[in-house]
Amino acid sequence: MMDWEKKDTIRQMADNDDGSLPRVLILGDSISLGYTPLVVEKMKGRAFVTRPACNCGPSEFYLRSRGNIGKWLGEKPWDVIHVNFGIWDHHFVNEKEEIFFYDQHAAELDGLDRPARIKLIESKGFHTRTSPVEYAENTRNILLDLKEHGRKVIFALSTPLPSYEERYFGMDCIAEYNDIAVKVCKEIDVPVNDLYSIAKPLREDQKDGCHFSNYGYNILADAVVKMIAPYLAF
Repeated sequence: MMDWEKKDTIRQMADNDDGSLPRVLILGDSISLGYTPLVVEKMKGRAFVTRPACNCGPSEFYLRSRGNIGKWLGEKPWDVIHVNFGIWDHHFVNEKEEIFFYDQHAAELDGLDRPARIKLIESKGFHTRTSPVEYAENTRNILLDLKEHGRKVIFALSTPLPSYEERYFGMDCIAEYNDIAVKVCKEIDVPVNDLYSIAKPLREDQKDGCHFSNYGYNILADAVVKMIAPYLAF
């Protein structure tokens, strides 16, 4: 069982939502798990902010039998839905959903160029979880679905993975998937929160090459609040 499949409940219970404030739903991976509590605090008294208790994982998990989006959305409409996915989409996985870890194969991969590395990874039974074509289709389907349940839907770009990108490929694959998402968002009129650019200078704060300290999450939370706030005035 993957991390995002362990829980599916909304973090803040419905009894905290008395209808007096605009309703904001945050969907996303572990990065969003890090900044959501800060967004909740920063928007106290201005909006009811909540999210699923789980890591929402890759785009396919949002769409799996559509049950996950349905559980996360609940029964009431949302004023703003701030959503992200992408980091989990471009991982290399095998048929058992196990992720390919560089450190376990470093001796074989070091010194190879990107095409050779990918060929070696694939020879071991691993493939990209979500191809670029699939990612574009999933993004479009998810956002169109969410637009039926939120007065405003915002897509947040994935934050950088400096150590992963450099050690695996020597290039920024996150940017490739972000570019796909931006194109889809433009086509269906969904505003984009460029957390990628905001997080880019925070490389030294990503001690594990992915997640942030409270300092970094505060910066991301401020960006989320700034993006959400204008859509609450109605």
